[in-house]
Amino acid sequence: MTNTANPILIMNTTEERLAWALAALVRADIRLTPVRQGVLAQLAARRLPVALEMLSRLPDLRDRFDDTTLYRTLMFYVDLELVRQIHLQDRLSYFVLNAPGERFNYLVCRCCGALKLLPPLEEAHLLERQVAETHDYAGLQHEVLVSGICPECKKSPETCMHPTKLTPRGRRCRRHTGSSPTGET
Repeated sequence: MTNTANPILIMNTTEERLAWALAALVRADIRLTPVRQGVLAQLAARRLPVALEMLSRLPDLRDRFDDTTLYRTLMFYVDLELVRQIHLQDRLSYFVLNAPGERFNYLVCRCCGALKLLPPLEEAHLLERQVAETHDYAGLQHEVLVSGICPECKKSPETCMHPTKLTPRGRRCRRHTGSSPTGET
């Protein structure tokens, strides 16, 4: 599927997203190591940003690579603009494949950190085009982050907390302890 104003291939499958990322490495003449391939495979399989902590717990990565190696690989990909680093409200960095045609519009719960993908926002793309024309910029990107309190946290606000703060007893929210901040398993 292409956009007639700005033809960009939209990749719908994990395989298409991974093939795009691997081809980008080949074009840049970058050696594909096991950790690089593993990180790309995991990011290609997800549309929501993931934290380093989550990546390091995945079976394909956890027993093979330490956190430092995974972080350096992610930052290497950020420098190549192959991966986007997104800073959410809990001050953690999240990472997502920067595939062409991807939409970076998210809804995040201020209490538990649950993250959802929002539908494409045409207004954001119109703003990009306007900025590009007005200021003669190229390669514009945007991220839309809308925050609020999810239905689960609204049900029991006494156990809800901001992801960066501790409860009075020094523990994280009971309901969300051990769960992924992105809601993925």
